[in-house]
Amino acid sequence: MQSQSARPLPPKSELGQSELPTLPELNGKPMSANGLRNGLYKALSRFALPERVLLYKRLIGDLEKAGIRVGSRLFLLGIPAKIPEELTPSDIGKLIRSVYLNEPQAIAAISETLKEILSMTNGQKLPQRNNKTGRKTASHSSAIEE
Repeated sequence: MQSQSARPLPPKSELGQSELPTLPELNGKPMSANGLRNGLYKALSRFALPERVLLYKRLIGDLEKAGIRVGSRLFLLGIPAKIPEELTPSDIGKLIRSVYLNEPQAIAAISETLKEILSMTNGQKLPQRNNKTGRKTASHSSAIEE
């Protein structure tokens, strides 16, 4: 009987572990996972709740189409939200960071939405909310400053 020797591990590409996808750029530099989380938080915080909820639903729908079980992921992150209206910009940032680190191939499914959200706050002017009423005012906010 011959002894079985340990075979060397195949290269990562043969194991099905691809490199992390390219994230949107901010000021000409690719964003890190933490940069993405922070950028999403800042960007989403500038929207009124109804607009944010629409963006949340779009991101969640795209993630679910990519095979991500969003409810389970939120539970693992300690986020008790059951409906999109209960999510905060911080929750979405944490969710997207977790997906990027653990299921990087799914980022491709939401990359267009991510770029759109981040570009809206970096290049376009968003309606500013009145701090007392929460309603949009006639003035516009400036781009996010780093």
